[in-house]
Amino acid sequence: MYKRRIAIIDSKKCRPKLCGEVCIKVCPMNRMAKNVVYYEGEAIKIDETLCSGCGICVIKCPFDAIKIINLELILDDPLHQYGENRFRLFRFIDLPKKQNIGVIGQNGIGKSTIIKILAGQIIPNLGKYKEKADYKKVVENFKGKEIQKTFINLNKSLFEFAYKPQNIELIPEVFNGKVVDLLKKSDKNNKLNEIVELWDLKNLLQKDINILSGGELQKVAIVSTVLKNANVSFFDEPSSFLDIKQRFLFATNLQNSSKEETRNEKKNQETKEKTNIIVEHDLAILDYIVDYCHILFGQPHAYGICSHIKNTNVAINEFLFGFIKDENLRFRDYELNINYTPSNIKTGDVLFDYSENKVKLGKFTLEYPQDEIHNNQIIGIIGENGTGKTTFIKNILEKSNNYDNLKFAYKPQSLLLRKQEMELPVMFYLKDCDQDLLKDLWNKLNIERIKMYKLGELNGGDLQKVITTKVLATNANVYLIDEPSAFLDVEERLNIGKAIRNIILEKNKVAFVVDHDILFLDFISDAILMFSGTPGQQCHASNIMNKKEGMNKFLKILNITYRKDPITKRPRINKQNSSKDKDQKLAGNYYSF
Repeated sequence: MYKRRIAIIDSKKCRPKLCGEVCIKVCPMNRMAKNVVYYEGEAIKIDETLCSGCGICVIKCPFDAIKIINLELILDDPLHQYGENRFRLFRFIDLPKKQNIGVIGQNGIGKSTIIKILAGQIIPNLGKYKEKADYKKVVENFKGKEIQKTFINLNKSLFEFAYKPQNIELIPEVFNGKVVDLLKKSDKNNKLNEIVELWDLKNLLQKDINILSGGELQKVAIVSTVLKNANVSFFDEPSSFLDIKQRFLFATNLQNSSKEETRNEKKNQETKEKTNIIVEHDLAILDYIVDYCHILFGQPHAYGICSHIKNTNVAINEFLFGFIKDENLRFRDYELNINYTPSNIKTGDVLFDYSENKVKLGKFTLEYPQDEIHNNQIIGIIGENGTGKTTFIKNILEKSNNYDNLKFAYKPQSLLLRKQEMELPVMFYLKDCDQDLLKDLWNKLNIERIKMYKLGELNGGDLQKVITTKVLATNANVYLIDEPSAFLDVEERLNIGKAIRNIILEKNKVAFVVDHDILFLDFISDAILMFSGTPGQQCHASNIMNKKEGMNKFLKILNITYRKDPITKRPRINKQNSSKDKDQKLAGNYYSF
C-alpha cells in the first residue's frame, strides 16, 4: 500500500547553481546526516522515504521548484510514475464497450498520461520507474480485475486508438492541404460523405486547413477522429471554439452513434465494439453526452487519482462539492459554488454609447442598433459562430478613438502570439501590467507556478490564463474579451470569471465577454447581447437585454431547453422531446433559471 509523502521537483524551475543549493542546506534531516535532499548529476533529488515533510525547503526555494505533499490516503502503488520526484498517476479509467465515458478534473492532473497509455506510447511501470516497464507485469498486477482486459488488449495491440487533441491550432503546422484531403486520410470505412453530411461539414471541404477559424478546425478534428472508426476514441476538450449549436450537434451525433451500434448488434450486424472518452470542461455538454464519468483529482503537476466510474450527474455534483461519497473522501477543502448573478442591465452611469451601424466584410454583413453602455456591468455576448460577435467587438475597438478619455483593452480569441513573445518567460510578458491589478490576479489565477516558464512552453489552459491576465491587468475602462474559457478547466473558469467580476465591479468598469459555455456566461453576465442571422452572410445584433430574456430568445432559436440542477444550481440540458423539454417549450421557458 502507498502511504507516504510525495516530493515533486520541477526541473524547469530548479536552478541549484544559482541558489547555492539552499534546499540541501536548510533541510533539518540533512543536518542530522540523513542525506534526504541531495545533488545528483545535474538535478536536486529528495528521498521521499526519509523526508519528514517539514516543508522548509519549499519555503526557502527561490524558484518555487519544490512541492512536498503529505498524502492522507492509503493507495495501491502508482499505475505510472515518470521518475524520481516526478508526477505519478494512481488507478486507471474503465472502458465499458459501446459507451461514452466522461473524465472531469483539473488540468495537469493526469489526462495526458492516460492518453499516452491508451495510445501505447507509455507502458505503465507500476511506480517502479527504475525498472523496465513490461505489459506482463501490468497484466499480472491486475489479475482478477476488470481493468486487466484493457492491458491485455494493449499488450496484444488489439486497440485501435484515435485521439482528438486539445490544441487544434497546431494542426496547420503538421498538415498542409485542403480539408477533404485530411479527412480522406482518416476515412477507414469509406463513410466520408455520410459523416460529412451528418456533421454539417460540406462547406469546409475545399478550404485550406491553414485558413480555418478555431471553430472550423475543431469540427474538422472531431470528424477526422470519428472517421478513423477506432475501438477507443479520445476527444480532448471537443467543445473549445464551438458555439452552443455545434456543441449540441457534437453531443447528439456521438450519442446517436453509440445507439446505432447497439441497434446493429441486436440485428446481428457486424459492429466494432467502441468506447468514446470525452474530457470536457463545459459541464452542461459533458452531462448531456456521457453515460458514465470518472473524476480525476489530486494535485496538479504532482499526482492524480482516478475515481471509480459513476453516474454522470453524481460525478459532476461530487466534483463541484469536492467530496466523493462512495470513498468517503474529501479531495478539496472547499466547494465550487456557482453563485448566479442578478440580471441588471443598468447598473451604473452611462459610460459611452455606440451608434447604429452596418459592417461589411466581403460577402458578410453585420448590422447592430444604437445602444448605451453603463458602468459596473458585464455584457455576455452569445450567438452561433459566424454571426459577427468578434466582428462587433473589433469594430468597437476600431472606433475607440472616438471616445474621449476612455481606454479599451482587447483579448482576442486566438492564443497564437508572435515568435519573440513565445520566447518570453511569463513574468517578463506581464511586467508592463498595472501592478496593483496584477498582484490580485497573480494569486487568484495561480500565475506564480508558471512565472519562469516561457510562453511557448505553456499548455493551452495556462497560456489562456496568462493572455487573459495581461488584458485584465491593463488599466482600462472597457474590456473586450473573446472566449476566455477555452482550454480552462471548471475551477479555472470559475476563478477567471470571479476575477473579471471583481475588476469590473470594484473598479467601476465595463466588459463585453464572448463565450459559448452557458454556465460561465450565466456566472459572470449582468446582461446579454445576442447575435443571430445566417452565419457568414447576413447577421444582426440585438439590443442589450436582461440575462434571462437574452438566454431565452437565443435558446428558442436553437430549440434547446436548459434547467437548473436542484442541488448545485448548474445549468443542465434537457433531453430532446423529454417531458421537461416539452413542458418548458410549451411554457416558452427555454432557460429555466
